[in-house]
Amino acid sequence: MTENIRPVDRSVGRRVRMVRVSRGLSQSALASQLGLTFQQLQKYEKGTNRISASRLHDIARILGVEVASFFEDALDPEKLAAIGDAEPPRRVDLLIATNLSHLPDGQTKRQLTALIFTLAKKVPPVEVPSPDGSANAEGKIEVEVV
Repeated sequence: MTENIRPVDRSVGRRVRMVRVSRGLSQSALASQLGLTFQQLQKYEKGTNRISASRLHDIARILGVEVASFFEDALDPEKLAAIGDAEPPRRVDLLIATNLSHLPDGQTKRQLTALIFTLAKKVPPVEVPSPDGSANAEGKIEVEVV
């Protein structure tokens, strides 16, 4: 059955899930507001069932976003192809990202961001300045553990 899922449907469903989780809504809560079962919403989010235009409009209204935001990756063939192979983000990962984005900019946010990338053994995609605004001699951000 999954071989019949179109990449755009999968992408839109994942976007719905990401926004729903970032708003702190469960599948049951959103489904209830839409007059659906959580199983039907789950099928939408997986891309198994297509979301009609009117239903997508209702979802966007409830989540407080523009309908177009669900199609951000739809014009990029590489992103659409990658979606088919990738696992969807875990709920906890989405919640961490959402809550990190709510922190005020400052030293604590920079240190948490640097710590996350350090623990993941990844280089930040953009330069994250150290508390004094600079990186060390190797261009790496040092995290001070307090």
